[in-house]
Amino acid sequence: TQCMGRLENRFFYSLVKRLLLSSNRSFTRMELSPQIASLVCIFIGLSSAAYLVWTLLRQHASNNWPTATGEIIESQLEEDSDGWGPRVRYEYTVESKRYSSDRLYFYVSNSGTAQNAKKHISPYPVGKKIMVYYNPHRREDAVLDRRVPLWRPLFFVLFTAFFLIAGVEMISSAAVS
Repeated sequence: TQCMGRLENRFFYSLVKRLLLSSNRSFTRMELSPQIASLVCIFIGLSSAAYLVWTLLRQHASNNWPTATGEIIESQLEEDSDGWGPRVRYEYTVESKRYSSDRLYFYVSNSGTAQNAKKHISPYPVGKKIMVYYNPHRREDAVLDRRVPLWRPLFFVLFTAFFLIAGVEMISSAAVS
């Protein structure tokens, strides 16, 4: 089992090193110590956990948000480095003041392919009247779809667990060595 632990440690170490160093060629000759790699893993895991908790708390709080009638003013596909995503902009009025937003969901929704992104914008053609959920304390903070798909929290739990376990494993392996 100690040999297996060292193999896993090497795997996690090389994975983190590749993740950290692959994006910038000027750092490829730099050596990454196992302690730094383990701290980076733990930081990534804790950041992921914080993002998950923040998203779920916002989603839960939005269940009590009031609604306003709005109108879709822009609905199109947008391409960036992560693939295709929906771009839906809408306006709504609260107490005679006009607001606009482009948030469909509480999570990032780049869909990868144009075909998947079209599924997100098809319910929102320009000119359509829609129900907008807005934060009563910050009325410019609004969303159209308050639901969080089940796979999102599951993904973040697994992502978080992977990096936290990797970080702790690297620390414990370094302490044994």
